[in-house]
Amino acid sequence: MSATVTTTATTNHSRTAAVLTRAFAHDPVHTYIRCAVPSSTPAASFVTSLPHYNTIEACNFAAVAVWSLTGTLQLAPETDDATRAYEAAFEPVRKRWLAGKAYILLQWLARDPGREEKGVVRALLERIPGDAKPVWIEANTARARDIYLHLGWKVCQEVVLFEGLCRADGKPDVGGSGVTTWAMIKE
Repeated sequence: MSATVTTTATTNHSRTAAVLTRAFAHDPVHTYIRCAVPSSTPAASFVTSLPHYNTIEACNFAAVAVWSLTGTLQLAPETDDATRAYEAAFEPVRKRWLAGKAYILLQWLARDPGREEKGVVRALLERIPGDAKPVWIEANTARARDIYLHLGWKVCQEVVLFEGLCRADGKPDVGGSGVTTWAMIKE
């Protein structure tokens, strides 16, 4: 039996944000951003961003996917410096690998860590409309990278974020190694 996937309505942005918040609670990039911008709350940050993207969920929010069909990250004017630094690091990588092609930017793909349904991530990925466009994602952990590799993605480039500002786990540390991430594509 395949997972039920539905498009989320604007009224469900808070549920989508709740899944993202739980799924990225220990993600090193999000850890650094939370530490660098202590006044922001993860759920509020996600809710503020969601109206700019397409969102779907599987099995009553066991997993969610958030993407842009235009292939552009839409930063709000109030976007914090850490998120802007993240985008600045990946923008030239996208330009290099996508060379002006239309593409889908898979901004967030998350499985609720408290849920056990099988196949929900795969079901979401099957519903993102690739239509001969490449789909781009940035994996923030080796585990995420390995899952995407298993699902047919390829690594384009390794990118180290926040070098000199945090450790590999995202916790602040002057002189730290930074967070290793992976730019990935599925064509």
